[in-house]
Formats: sequence, C-alpha cells, structure tokens
Amino acid sequence: MSTPVPIWRGSTEIQLDPGFPKINTAWWRNTATGVYRGPYATLRRIQPQWGALGTGDFAGFFVETSELIKEKGGKGVLTVNFTTDDTPPPRPSCEFEKIDIPIEQNPRYADLFNDADQGGKYMALIDDALRASTQADRAQALARINAVSGDSVTLMEIYNKKRRGHDTYWMFAPVASIIESFVAPPLPMKGGFEEMPDSRIPYSMGWKWLRMGDKLTRPSGRFWELQKLWQGCHVIDSDLYPTSSSFALSEEGMALMGRQSKLNAGERARLNDLVIEAHAKMWGNLRNAARKQTARRRPALHS
Repeated sequence: MSTPVPIWRGSTEIQLDPGFPKINTAWWRNTATGVYRGPYATLRRIQPQWGALGTGDFAGFFVETSELIKEKGGKGVLTVNFTTDDTPPPRPSCEFEKIDIPIEQNPRYADLFNDADQGGKYMALIDDALRASTQADRAQALARINAVSGDSVTLMEIYNKKRRGHDTYWMFAPVASIIESFVAPPLPMKGGFEEMPDSRIPYSMGWKWLRMGDKLTRPSGRFWELQKLWQGCHVIDSDLYPTSSSFALSEEGMALMGRQSKLNAGERARLNDLVIEAHAKMWGNLRNAARKQTARRRPALHS
C-alpha cells in the first residue's frame, strides 16, 4: 500500500501576511510563496514537510521548502515555498569537447602514416632520435631520418615538434546530449554502439556517432533525470562497435520498455534480464562475424 501524501492546511491561529500569496509562472512549472505570522509554538507544530500538498490558494501545489523564524514575544514568521508537480521538458544540447590527438595523426602528416608498416618505421626513426643519450647517437639517428627519400623534411619537422614537447594537437569533437525527466526511474542504457543522436538534438553534421553510457540522477525527490549521450567521431571501427540496429529487444522487452515508468519491481527485473540478453546477442553476433572473417582468411591445410 502506498503512503498517503500529507496535506498542509495551516491553522486558525496563524495569519497570511498581506501581499501573499505570490504566484510565479516559469517555463515548465509554477511556484508560489506564503508568509504566515502567529504564535511560534503553533507555527513550529504545523510547519510543513517537503512534499505536503497545499490547499486553498495553494491548491495544486506541493511544499518545496519552509523556513521558520522566531521573533520576540513568542511570535514567529513561517515562509512556505510551493511548486507544481511538473517534470521539466526535454533539454537537448550539443557541445564540443577538446581531445588530445598524437601529432603524427594530424592531416598534415596523414600520407606518411597511412601505411602501417611505413608509419611504424618512420616513428621508430623519430623515437630513436628523441631517445638518443649522446650527441653522437643523436647525430646518427638524425642522419638516418635525413636519408629517407622524399619524406625527410617532414619527418624532421615532426621530430623538432616532439623534441619541444609538442606531442599532441587539439581536436574538438561534438558530444550530443538530451536530458529527460521521469516520475519513475527509467532504464539507462550502457551504450557502446554506433547510433545517430536523438532527432530533437541540434547536433553537428559530418560526424559518425557512438552512443555513450546514459546517466541517471535524481535531482529532485519528485522526478528522475536520464541523460543520453552521443560522442561524435570521424571514424568508428565496425569491428569493435556494433550498430544500434543489431541491438534488438524481444517483443516482450519492447512492450515493457514502452511502459517502463509504470513497471513494478518484478517487471523491472524481467526487463533488465531481457536487455542483458539483447546485449549478449549483439556482442555475440559481433564475435561470430569476426570468426567467419578469420575462417575465410585462414589457408586450407593439405596432407
């Protein structure tokens, strides 16, 4: 049985100050304030707790905070702040975050390191010069860099930057987000797959998007907030990250997900199990694809 919500009715021994109630409207909820005067003992006895429902001028509001001040002569002043029982609307956003990227991955040097074997040899030459402990060793390492046909000038440029401590450069990648509010706690997703952001987000174009893990918080005792996040990337390795279309809940799971704000404890536990099964299947498919690719590459054995 649910606990009944308390109702605050005040007292005939106290009086509402002139000029009150004050009612304010905001973009997603209304607030109101009442200031009462009377015997301190009475005000202390009836001081409302958070969540109590208002009556009269404050019908439709619930108590958010209350403050009681004791004055001379056994008198007191009680200030009660009310708010409506509304949840905020969705709050989409898109911001760019700074990422440190190795300098050799800068587009200026891309041609040098596109080939893994060549890139590895070039980095070994630069690292040898940077790690040289004597002037003679450094001179020999630099001579090997200068002997590289066609690319020596650019390799020396990278070497000089790294020697000055310039090992990385900044890149700014978008993070798209949307925060939604729920009366009952929703089910957060752990992410880890390729997915386009929510269409309500004014996200930046020209990026591939990786779904990140959701963040579930309770900023107010009246509602929960679920933040969904997507990281923008130039490239997403399909060998490591599946697409969102490969994550498929069963019909039972989809039905429960559609009414997750009204689920009881048993139904939430069942939905959790179904989500685990769907994730396991998604990653299982990724492993199976890797095994098939490996089998195609493996040469046949002949007796």
